[in-house]
Amino acid sequence: MAVPTDDPSPGERGLREINADEGSTVSSARVYVISGQGGALTSSGMTQLAARLSEIRGLTVSSHDWFNGPNFIVNSIRQLPTDEPVILIGYSLGANATTTGSTAPTSL
Repeated sequence: MAVPTDDPSPGERGLREINADEGSTVSSARVYVISGQGGALTSSGMTQLAARLSEIRGLTVSSHDWFNGPNFIVNSIRQLPTDEPVILIGYSLGANATTTGSTAPTSL
C-alpha cells in the first residue's frame, strides 16, 4: 500500500493510522449497497462496487435505492443473527439512508 506523502489534517492523520488486525477474519457479513437519487444512472460506481463485493467469499451483497431501500434493510437486519456483521454503503442520498439502518433498533 502506498504511503501518502502530503501533510494530512489532524483528523485525517488519525484515520490513516487505522489498520485491520493481521490475521483477523470474518466468515460472513451482510452488505447493503444503497444508490443515490438517480439510481443506477448516477450511481454506476455503486453498481460496480456491489458486483465486485459479491465476488468475495462470505459476503452476501444486495443493492437498494435510497427511497425504498432503508425499510427493507432495517427489516432484513432485524432477521439476521445478532453476531452477523452488517456493512452499509451508500452514495449521495443513499449515504444519508445508511443512518436509518445504522440507528434502527435490532428488536422491538
